[in-house]
Amino acid sequence: MTTRTKIALVSDSHGNHDYVRNFIEAINDKSVDYVYHLGDYYDDAHHVLDAGYKVIRVPGTWTRHYDDFRIDKRRFEIVDQWKLFLTHTPTMDYHDKDGDIDPTEVISDQQCHIFLHGHTHIPSATLENGVLVLNPGHIKSSQDRGYPATYGILTLMPDEALVEIYSLKNDEIHIQESFKKLEFAFNLE
Repeated sequence: MTTRTKIALVSDSHGNHDYVRNFIEAINDKSVDYVYHLGDYYDDAHHVLDAGYKVIRVPGTWTRHYDDFRIDKRRFEIVDQWKLFLTHTPTMDYHDKDGDIDPTEVISDQQCHIFLHGHTHIPSATLENGVLVLNPGHIKSSQDRGYPATYGILTLMPDEALVEIYSLKNDEIHIQESFKKLEFAFNLE
């Protein structure tokens, strides 16, 4: 039997509780195992938790949680032999402190297979330096920075990662890419 883990990805909800609820409705029929909220706002993930989903989250720069030493602002996760890095910002931010993980070094030093971030509100999935860099976009409003509200589904299989980024408005796929594990520079073993 092939192992398959589905992770719903959401970022930059910025307190739009209606859109968070729309996101929950959109993923209800997608059989996701986890939801990763990539920040702004940290507390918006409570709606997802209340809906019964397993949530892993990192804070965005617009919340008090970003400076809370008890909360990881960036973190690594291992899922089915895939190493993922979660951050809100794809680069260091002026809120960061000495000793914080530099996201750009995670990519340049190939410290993970998949680098997940938000902050820019721009949905994307690219291979950079042997690392899949993925941003699910935003669910802040119907349009922001020229992009519609979107969310992502990351499906991890033993030898492949499938990325699907959906429109929150009509659930149409905006981006669909498949990445073979052989394309990645990082090796967990």
